[in-house]
Amino acid sequence: MSSWYSGGYDPETEAQAEAESNFNKLFRYYLPIGKGGEITFVDDTMTPMEFKYQGEVITLKLPLIVREHQMLLNGSWKNWFTCLRPTGKPCPPCGQGNKAANVAVYTVIDHNEWTDKNGNVHKDEEKLWVCKVSSVSYKFMKKQHAKRNGLRGCRFEVERLGDKSPNVGDTFEFLGKDELDPKIQVPNYLELFAPKSANELKSVIGAVEAEEEEALPF
Repeated sequence: MSSWYSGGYDPETEAQAEAESNFNKLFRYYLPIGKGGEITFVDDTMTPMEFKYQGEVITLKLPLIVREHQMLLNGSWKNWFTCLRPTGKPCPPCGQGNKAANVAVYTVIDHNEWTDKNGNVHKDEEKLWVCKVSSVSYKFMKKQHAKRNGLRGCRFEVERLGDKSPNVGDTFEFLGKDELDPKIQVPNYLELFAPKSANELKSVIGAVEAEEEEALPF
């Protein structure tokens, strides 16, 4: 049976990459149009990592490459689901005509400062940095991985220029590379992105209308 995930900077695995995103424990990094910020990558893209998943220890080279659906539900686009087709099982979003996209998953430290509605100040938070494999953002980071001997500790100034730009940004300036505290690690991606069952997906997505891929605000 095929796996729903793959990893690493390998053209073959990128071509067959498949999976989803349940991100209940971490926010996704997002830049409004015309805004910028600074981020530091947490992922060790040089050394394979071990993840515990379904009672097994699985070794995977990062970045994690998955295939996911993004759907408009109850007026919100913040709904991502693992595509089940790679596992050989029926996939309800696919059945509704919703197209999935291959994405690369990283973890970054978001150095922007913001205040929530309760007045609490947030800064230097870990967030998921997710972009399409076909995007300029992914292609840039793939080159940086080779140029910087891995991405862990690499700090970038990032900006999102337009409405067609990836929402993680599309222009980057390298600011330096630092040693991160060993305690700062990526989450268990395989558990975080583990696909729901077909029945679970049906109960969540209901009978929504399919959206054109070009309209998906990745």
